[in-house]
Amino acid sequence: MTEQRDQILADFQACTGLEDVGECFMFLEQANWNLLDAVHNALPRETQSLPSEEDSVQRLQLIYRDRAIALTLPQQGITCGDVRQLIAQHTCVPPCRQSLMGWDHVTDETPFVASELAPGGSLLLRTTSPYPEPGATSRGNQVRLHIQDDTSGNEYSINFPGSKTILELKQDVSDLTSIPVRHQRWRGWPLGTPPRDESVLSLALGGLDEHWLTVESTAGANTATAELVSSDSSNADEFEDANECLIASDDTTTPLMPEGIVDEAEAVTHFSRAFVRRYGECAPAFFQGTLAQAIEASCYKPIRERRPLVLYLHQEQGAGLFCGQLLCSEAVVSYLALNFLLWPWDLTLPSNRDRFLESISRSLGAGAVSAVRSSALDCLPALVVLSRMRGSLEVLSLIPGTVELDDLMTRLMQVVEVFTSEMANESREEQMREAREQVRREQDAAYVESLRADQEKDKQRQQAEQELLERESEAERQRALQRDEKLHQEELQKAMLESLAAMVPAEPPEDGGSEGAVTHLRVRLPSGEVLNRRFLAQSPLSQLLLYLASCGYPSQRYRLLSAWPRRDLSDLDGNKTLEELQLFPKETLTLEERPSVSLE
Repeated sequence: MTEQRDQILADFQACTGLEDVGECFMFLEQANWNLLDAVHNALPRETQSLPSEEDSVQRLQLIYRDRAIALTLPQQGITCGDVRQLIAQHTCVPPCRQSLMGWDHVTDETPFVASELAPGGSLLLRTTSPYPEPGATSRGNQVRLHIQDDTSGNEYSINFPGSKTILELKQDVSDLTSIPVRHQRWRGWPLGTPPRDESVLSLALGGLDEHWLTVESTAGANTATAELVSSDSSNADEFEDANECLIASDDTTTPLMPEGIVDEAEAVTHFSRAFVRRYGECAPAFFQGTLAQAIEASCYKPIRERRPLVLYLHQEQGAGLFCGQLLCSEAVVSYLALNFLLWPWDLTLPSNRDRFLESISRSLGAGAVSAVRSSALDCLPALVVLSRMRGSLEVLSLIPGTVELDDLMTRLMQVVEVFTSEMANESREEQMREAREQVRREQDAAYVESLRADQEKDKQRQQAEQELLERESEAERQRALQRDEKLHQEELQKAMLESLAAMVPAEPPEDGGSEGAVTHLRVRLPSGEVLNRRFLAQSPLSQLLLYLASCGYPSQRYRLLSAWPRRDLSDLDGNKTLEELQLFPKETLTLEERPSVSLE
């Protein structure tokens, strides 16, 4: 009991990620050491979905290898066998290796309803093997079986020693239900396939302490055969192989894919269910969808996610041995699930064969139809392995249904080897191509950046040239204005000088004549030149200043200085005569520019 609780504690910690042992014990004690109930109580609740979503789908949480996988299922029309197939697609664990904790007393035909699971709608998946490791299971443990007798409708809950063999269990059930061992048909074994009679019960249950099984009598279907068996040989019949008693009652002559199904995906789903009913739960995980969807899911994924596509072409004639002993072999089922994507089609009926060829032509082209017609259709049942090589779909291998198990596994492994090598080459080429693309992108980016820099430089240069032109144009305009202003000033000055010159009296003759005495004045200009001019002695000083102004030397800018006594004549009274100012009969004067006075 302690070892079982330790295992439950370890599984609980792996599922929830809780490390506090005390907290884990609290959840387990509250759930009475029921692992699923404890996990549901410990994990956070899912957010509420919209009513429209809840009406159309049902959600299932699968706990596998310390992680939770969310599965979305249709609300109606799905069986427990379909759920096993979906789980196989997500986990690569074939249905025959699936040990699911959380649903009880179901068959593959049972309609799946998530609400009937334990609270939270979760299943715990464990992978099991019919060949356990030595010492992995104790033969002395007690297991509790809930056995439903479908013949009488009774249900029995009995504790059995884990060391009891399957044959001993059948004998006990025979005493309990009055169903002979040879007429017992069992369903619900956790490993998918019925165990052998010599198997130990605890190993057949995959280590489970409690499980639900269903038993029914096949006596009604075998009355004619039973009458031929004598009562003296009844004891020997108790030791018949259980596998012979559990052959499915499905008619092996009925096609797995009926005629008239319009939807291709629906036809594949029907095929998968019929295949499991006929050949058992240890069946390959067929891809649920159309051929185009299967090609997209296998051949057009990224290289690391790509897998070869196997087309299983089924035909009723000769398919029993191939399916029962090869295709449903545990080794083949596991290898296909891990390395391939498997898509089935039943070519038994001519209408279904025509639909398949039409689908092949639509998805792969006329060349693929010709190849299938010339090879695969002549050796049915067959496996056609396709893969996308260097951008095109190619047939890697054609495996007829006449091969042995070893030959089948060898061919599948050769395909995987070729596929892996080709994918490695394509991966290297893709990496090299990506490296070249990266270099090209970097070069393009560098070119664009260089072009942008050149454009920016050209823009700055053009802007500088434009600014220079504008400055030169403005300077030229200013110079033109200055020239015009200067010319205007010169014209004004010239007009003013002419006006002043007209106001200056005429120069008197040398002797004066009748006008009176004449004085001779010499005026030394700032440039060093000398002006000589005769004036009447009675002329006022203003006439002398007016004469100098008409020569371009106004008194506002220049001052007129006498030598002795030194004085500024321009500041004196202009009405005084030259004689009164002692500028008679001759005088030399100096004209200087006023340093601090400018003409406005």
